Amino acid sequence: MQHKWEKSVILRVEEAVRTFPGVAETAVKAVHEHGRDYLKVWIVWEKEAEREEIAGSDSEKSGCINMAIREFLAERLADYEIPREFVFLKEFPKTESGKIRKKEL
Repeated sequence: MQHKWEKSVILRVEEAVRTFPGVAETAVKAVHEHGRDYLKVWIVWEKEAEREEIAGSDSEKSGCINMAIREFLAERLADYEIPREFVFLKEFPKTESGKIRKKEL
């Protein structure tokens, strides 16, 4: 199924992810891969310690937080709006004016 993502959907998903406890910033992009379109989200945590604890190198922890975020979003978004992939970053690449450089994600 190919899906054309409207900017309003991407903004709604970003806002929903941002309300998850501990999330400081988010960026959402539509990705087209293997003939399918889906949403991918990048997350920066409020505190470095939270990021290391929740999204550290331990894949089991990352899997738990992915599941927790998906369950959280399932209460707020339609099924097709829930991102398929989550990436955790220490910080976003930004322009001099402070905007996230989504092309670099």
